[in-house]
Amino acid sequence: YVVIASEYAPDGSLQGWLNRHGGQAPSIEAAVEMTRGILAGLEHLHQRRIIHRDLKPDNILLQGETPRLADFGISRVVKSTSLSANLAGTPAYMAPEAFQKRRNEQTDLWSVGVILYQMLSGRLPFEGDDLPTACVAVRDEEPAPLPAAVPVWLQQIVTRALLKDPGQRYQSATEMRRDLAEAKLRQERQEAERLREEEERRRREQEAQLQAERERLLRENAELRRLAEKQRQSDAAKQTVKIPLPPTVPAPQPQPDRRARIFVIVAALMLTAGLAFWLAPKLFSDRPGVKPEQVEVLRYALELKGWKDRVTTFEPVQGRQFRLHFIPRERGFLYLLSPDEQQVLRTFLTAQQIEAGADFVFPGGGQWIELPATTGQVRITAIFSEQPVRQSPFCPAMPDRR
Repeated sequence: YVVIASEYAPDGSLQGWLNRHGGQAPSIEAAVEMTRGILAGLEHLHQRRIIHRDLKPDNILLQGETPRLADFGISRVVKSTSLSANLAGTPAYMAPEAFQKRRNEQTDLWSVGVILYQMLSGRLPFEGDDLPTACVAVRDEEPAPLPAAVPVWLQQIVTRALLKDPGQRYQSATEMRRDLAEAKLRQERQEAERLREEEERRRREQEAQLQAERERLLRENAELRRLAEKQRQSDAAKQTVKIPLPPTVPAPQPQPDRRARIFVIVAALMLTAGLAFWLAPKLFSDRPGVKPEQVEVLRYALELKGWKDRVTTFEPVQGRQFRLHFIPRERGFLYLLSPDEQQVLRTFLTAQQIEAGADFVFPGGGQWIELPATTGQVRITAIFSEQPVRQSPFCPAMPDRR
């Protein structure tokens, strides 16, 4: 008995593998690896001058993902002549010269090109229901383009494997296998370069975003500083009270020294306060038996901005703002008046009831009096009364409380 013992391939044929994946390889990488395995088997055969002649998915068995060439029923040893005695093989996988009964290594490589095309596209490059139709298609037609997802380098390998002229086709399985390996290596390098460029692009985008965020924060900080400065200037302006000039302004004269102007202002205030002390008992003489010159009714003081102590003896100080302090000995009403355009005491500055010993500040609210540069002097009259003043010949407009 003659016995043939062969390796067991438990995972079916390549055709079954294609059927399980919808008629094509599950990925381009899987198709390339499967083709390299088939070419390794052909390389072993061709080195021994054996051509398979009927290479197709049904005759390729699988051990896992490793292909094994099988069914050598019509295989032949390559002789000095390339003619075959009969026409054998599967038409869809036969090379143009195989239909003329000529076979060589390029015939097998044509079949590998058909199988690779089928794994990449899910269809055969040449269709034919019978032998004559298949022969015409293989001899005269060009295969349809592969899907756009197939890399250009792989399309070029398939195109070369399916050239009509055997002399322009791959000359050996080793050459085609080397092209696939080198092309795969180029693809891996290109993919690594693409990933590197993608990473670099993402890095640049992140840096641009961070720069834009830094610039936005700088703009916001600048705007906040601008608003804070504006608020500070507004608060500083609110702390200053400016007394308006009378409508009638004397003709321009040579400006006196600022120290002299302040001295005149302070002297006018002291004179006005003394006049108020002298007039108050005569206007409101409803307390019999009390002599005005014998009673200290009201104390006052001048506070210069930036000075440590208040003063009652005024000295000219250049460039200072000031405010007034009034401290009564008993509870009463304080009226501060300023002359109008006709120099009549009609304009109320304040009408305030003050408790005994309290410190009444004018102007209040942390504000200060600032005199315009052209003002020679400002006259303020202070009247202090135990009872509220309703009418006075000096102040007929007093009820307006302006």
